[in-house]
Amino acid sequence: ILGKDFSPYYEKIMPGLKKLYYSLSPQTPEQKTLKSQCIETIAYLFSSVSEESSKYMGDLKEMAEALTKNLAGLPEEDPQVPSILNAFSQISLAMEKEFVHFLEYLFPYLSKYIQADIGLVVEDADVQEYIPEEEKDEKEKAKTGSIIVNVGTNSKKLSLQTFALQNKITSFIILNDICLNMGTSFFPFTEKFL
Repeated sequence: ILGKDFSPYYEKIMPGLKKLYYSLSPQTPEQKTLKSQCIETIAYLFSSVSEESSKYMGDLKEMAEALTKNLAGLPEEDPQVPSILNAFSQISLAMEKEFVHFLEYLFPYLSKYIQADIGLVVEDADVQEYIPEEEKDEKEKAKTGSIIVNVGTNSKKLSLQTFALQNKITSFIILNDICLNMGTSFFPFTEKFL
């Protein structure tokens, strides 16, 4: 809500956020969610200081490097993935032309998610075959979302990989934001982007 007016709190909050980010090795869904929220908060804090970013360039580069390494080892269904992608949007806003180095590493991930097959499948189904969401195990919930649609007297099951779709949409938005944030320094990536 405060946006740029939140910048005076940077020095008091960022050290604790960085400590939490580096010390937390998430194993449980709750820990993964906590780390993803930590990443989002760090990104918003960077956004608040974007007008005086040269003062915080060390932190920006350090966290961009850490997030790049973190992204490399995450499965697509991890809640940290969209948080990291969104964080790069905020970081690119603050770093502008200094972000080019990190885009070299980030672009293959964005490209992978943008080109991902969401696994959309339409098949005949009996409504009785439908497994209620609460009866699915965690792996089923993470991989595929499905819905039964009645078409006249027949039922069709529409299935897709929900995390692949989420990451695909997020990557489109983030790449567009980064392009706008970097301005002319994005030029070397224009052909790949198009």
